[in-house]
Amino acid sequence: MTLSPFEEYASDPDMTLSRITELLGARLTIAATPKQTERPLQRSQVHWMLIFR
Repeated sequence: MTLSPFEEYASDPDMTLSRITELLGARLTIAATPKQTERPLQRSQVHWMLIFR
């Protein structure tokens, strides 16, 4: 069974915000808009998701 990045973050005390961002970046991106191209998640966005989850 593969853990989700959030479950891995919660279960591993040595998991850093940078590492969770890397894990999520392999699965998630910010959608493209008419003015901006698709891009990977940023650390600050992952931090926000973890705080307000």
